[in-house]
Amino acid sequence: MTKIDRMNDNKKGILTAIFRIALITVGGLLMIESVIAYGARSFNLGIIMPFIIGLPLVVLGALYPIITMFFRSCVFGRIIKWCFIAAYAGFCALFAITTATILINSRAPKSSNYDAIIVLGAGTNGREPTLQLRFRLEKAAECFNSSSDAYIIVSGGMGTDESDTEAAVMKNWLTRNGIPSDRVIEEGESSSTEENMLFSKRIIDALVESGKLGAEPTVVFVTSRFHVFRAERLAKRLGVNAEGIASREYKRFLLNDYMRECAAIVQHFVLGKL
Repeated sequence: MTKIDRMNDNKKGILTAIFRIALITVGGLLMIESVIAYGARSFNLGIIMPFIIGLPLVVLGALYPIITMFFRSCVFGRIIKWCFIAAYAGFCALFAITTATILINSRAPKSSNYDAIIVLGAGTNGREPTLQLRFRLEKAAECFNSSSDAYIIVSGGMGTDESDTEAAVMKNWLTRNGIPSDRVIEEGESSSTEENMLFSKRIIDALVESGKLGAEPTVVFVTSRFHVFRAERLAKRLGVNAEGIASREYKRFLLNDYMRECAAIVQHFVLGKL
């Protein structure tokens, strides 16, 4: 072996070591993200996705010589290799596209004077809203205070691990923070974004029929930024003429939220709901 060959081997060995460390580091951080989120939030797809994505990276980094030997040893190994690469490349592309779409579409509404404000639920801690839900309620209160005579429709049913409906918890928080009780209407039956919009539309239609709202009320809904795009598309599909308003986001778990939303957008697109 010549000196140049040895230098090339050393260089290749260093690059391989760096690559393995990068795989283990990235994969490990994703897995830690899932574990921390699992201990702090209600279980959902966004919590386990980083773990599912991170675990194979850690295994590949730790067992790199053995796995790469398998990849090179047979046709089946090469197929597995390219399926692995395609899966991660595909996910990265989808995540980038959906995230860009979310950010581009989370614009401010044209009007600042609203007739009805729908607040979409985001979980509760006993009889108190989660931090993410509180951010939505704060934004709803801000919108209410900028409007002359709006109704706030708080939309959210009761989950299996909740003692009250999200709607009841939201109304209680709003009234404690200065919003008149008679301006807050509970919608406590929904269990999905689609139902949030559908059941809230029934309330708005009833307000229009009773004369409490005009024939063409200005309606907005408040939700987290990552959720605005999909919720707005679902609203239009159900005949709800409403623009989305983004609340503050829970930055600690942005990765979980955007990963879950990526999966939801892809699912709704495949099912023809967007």
